Amino acid sequence: MAPPFTHRPMLELLMRHGVDPPQAPSRAIANLRHWELNEVDVVLSKLQRPAPDYCLFRSAEVAPSALPADPAEHNALQRWWPSLWARRPHWVAPPRHMVERSAKEGRALCVNAAGCWELRADGYVALSHVWAEGLQRVEAHGGVEATKIAKVFELLRRAGLRSEWIWTDVLVIPGGGGREDEVLTAKLINSMPTVYGNAEAVLVIDAVVVQLHSTEPVDVAVGLCLGKWSTRVWTYQEIKLAKRAVVVTGSGGVEFADIAARLEELQKADRPKYRDMYLWMAIMGRSDKHRLTIRDLATACVDRSSGVDIDYARAFFPVLGLEWEPGMTREDGMEMIYRAYLRDALVISPFAGSPRMKQFPGWAPSYLQGLEGSGHGGLASEERGIRGEWHVLKIIKLVSTTRPRYGKIGLNLEVQCDRTPTVQCVCGPKEDSDVVEAVQAMIRKGRGWILSATTWEQFSAEWARPVLLVEEADTRPEHGMEVTVHCSATLGSSGSHPENKRSLLIRHWNPNVDSDLINLDKYVVFCQDAQPC
Repeated sequence: MAPPFTHRPMLELLMRHGVDPPQAPSRAIANLRHWELNEVDVVLSKLQRPAPDYCLFRSAEVAPSALPADPAEHNALQRWWPSLWARRPHWVAPPRHMVERSAKEGRALCVNAAGCWELRADGYVALSHVWAEGLQRVEAHGGVEATKIAKVFELLRRAGLRSEWIWTDVLVIPGGGGREDEVLTAKLINSMPTVYGNAEAVLVIDAVVVQLHSTEPVDVAVGLCLGKWSTRVWTYQEIKLAKRAVVVTGSGGVEFADIAARLEELQKADRPKYRDMYLWMAIMGRSDKHRLTIRDLATACVDRSSGVDIDYARAFFPVLGLEWEPGMTREDGMEMIYRAYLRDALVISPFAGSPRMKQFPGWAPSYLQGLEGSGHGGLASEERGIRGEWHVLKIIKLVSTTRPRYGKIGLNLEVQCDRTPTVQCVCGPKEDSDVVEAVQAMIRKGRGWILSATTWEQFSAEWARPVLLVEEADTRPEHGMEVTVHCSATLGSSGSHPENKRSLLIRHWNPNVDSDLINLDKYVVFCQDAQPC
């Protein structure tokens, strides 16, 4: 959905300061929706960097060259033949046998400023950063250039941390694609709760914040929400597992807990301005009082991403206390998450923005990223599916299809309603074309319904309503209405509809995988094998 016109000045300000175009709208609408332009501009004026897209670990500052950093100081020969002064890169890479020992023993494989390696159970700092921002392994050498490691220790001291050892995933997680590396990677991922939990601190390095010359907690919060660190799925588990986290800025270090505490204090006096920022920050931090729920995870990762599809499940295993198994797919991982947290999963069943699971459960989002919705708190799981009350609309026919934007598909529908007889349901950009065709087929058969967790009487001009597009299944009369979910969508059209609330069962099966929807034989056998039915 395009940002409302009133947020465009904020959006333009953020983009002028180098905030990524996909990230800027959500920050302007959510985190900074009640901030004045001049207030944000004051914070951004504290960024001291050569260009809006400047990134420390990709700059000449960490390049292995003996030339003066300032080109104006180069003499004629240095300008003409700079390679004469180039230093040979020195690569810091861990010994393979120590990586294997680390995975076996569950201890952190750490490196010091001299490039020496040691397995440690404590006395080290773990790094939390974004690979794409330059601190990443060069696969040809299996490690990181030594000048970057030296810069990390410089940032460590700037943040007030005195540890002589660091642990970072870019050095110890194998980069190969073979079976041995896959097994080793799984073991190392499963050890991350111990690695991050035993670290004396986790150092947060964000390319924007590390150039922010301020240690004021609110300034750092604004910087974090505008940098890439808060947009990656792996950094979420890294901060969530940290017993202590420190954010390094251009002029010092700030405790992550102090940022959240300061925002909590401010939102009591000015709730509209600071409430969203406080919740965004608080949901990332570690809590020993409240357990992490699937809904919390989906909320915290709404706009987080990864360059590797499997990580949309694998990256959440450490914070959920689950163990990743070699050979699993993303859907395998999501099924394991949902089976372990089925009661949590019921709440997010109406969330839109993601295709439904092809495996169990077919009514759940297949990604915990990019979701929107208010949840459903009145559902219960049964043998065949989940039961509860929903607001329903009967679909009469498909009028037309459109492509609103960003690869989404809009279904213009006629519904059984004398108040607002036409609606538009917009499917997410990742939706399979076969699913859309199945939805069209169910409408032609007269079996289509729209389900909403919230009342039809309410309509927001700013936020779209998440809904489920479902197909009615044949059942015995005594079992009532049963449906199966094809996909989620957002209802973007205005208007309200009379209340029509029904108690129904949503089957666990995905109709586009288990195409025998009428399913009478399987249904009867299942009832006989699973009593009571």
